[in-house]
Amino acid sequence: MELSLPKKATILASITALFIALIKFAAGVASGSMAVLSSAIDSLLDMAISLFNLYAVKISEMGEDGHFNYGRDKIEGLSALLEAVVIGATGIYIIVQSVSNIVEGKRLEMVDAAIWAMLFSTVITAFLIRFLFSCWRKTQSTIIYSDLQHYKSDLFTNIGIIISLILIALSDFSALDSIVSIVIAVFIVYNAKKVAAVGVVMLLDRAIDKPLLDRIENVLKSTSNMLGYHNLRTRKSAHTYVVDVHLVFNEESSLKEAHDVSDYVEKEIANLDRSSKWFITVHLDPKDDSV
Repeated sequence: MELSLPKKATILASITALFIALIKFAAGVASGSMAVLSSAIDSLLDMAISLFNLYAVKISEMGEDGHFNYGRDKIEGLSALLEAVVIGATGIYIIVQSVSNIVEGKRLEMVDAAIWAMLFSTVITAFLIRFLFSCWRKTQSTIIYSDLQHYKSDLFTNIGIIISLILIALSDFSALDSIVSIVIAVFIVYNAKKVAAVGVVMLLDRAIDKPLLDRIENVLKSTSNMLGYHNLRTRKSAHTYVVDVHLVFNEESSLKEAHDVSDYVEKEIANLDRSSKWFITVHLDPKDDSV
């Protein structure tokens, strides 16, 4: 059975995160760099989250049934919230530990080895980000988006750590390691907020983005043989769009005429994005009862 693109993305992300974490952990222990060790811990968390995301993708792809009439796509929103909590907690941990290292005056060793390890990790992370971005553009998966944002933060983290290690090697100012770690941690916490927002928006059923909503309304306004529409409601859950609308007809219109128009509207709306699933519910009104 061929794996879906979201599953392939999460599996690759999990394997890559574990590989990177082992490299960083060895370099962090050898050098005593809090920044490198924190980055290693973050990579291990990446792996754990990606594995959970793999489970979430499997659940979300099960489709609708008698218990979940609209499917299980919202598991992706829950996954995004969990990932945001983990990212935020990691950032706070880095800040606390870095302040402690500054107070204790901890010095670094084997800085050159740490630099090479971080350079290698950065290159691998950059390739992973490129792959995840390609997958996200094709699927619009919330889970892949969350992973993408996390690894983007990792990329900036790695670059910041490399710069600090180079400066430390040149100046022997070990406190710079912790200072840079604090700056990076603030960015990590901010990124956690962005990921959380994606999950919250999905779970709260926010309306479809305005460009697509405008196209839906254009379909409704341009449809003939009906007097108008009202009570248009929309939401998006992962890769599934849900649309509810009332169509208004003349009282003399037959049920078949109204039904044919309804079928036309459903077909035209679904054609706006053929790569996604649509749940479209149309209510037929013999008069405008929206007032």
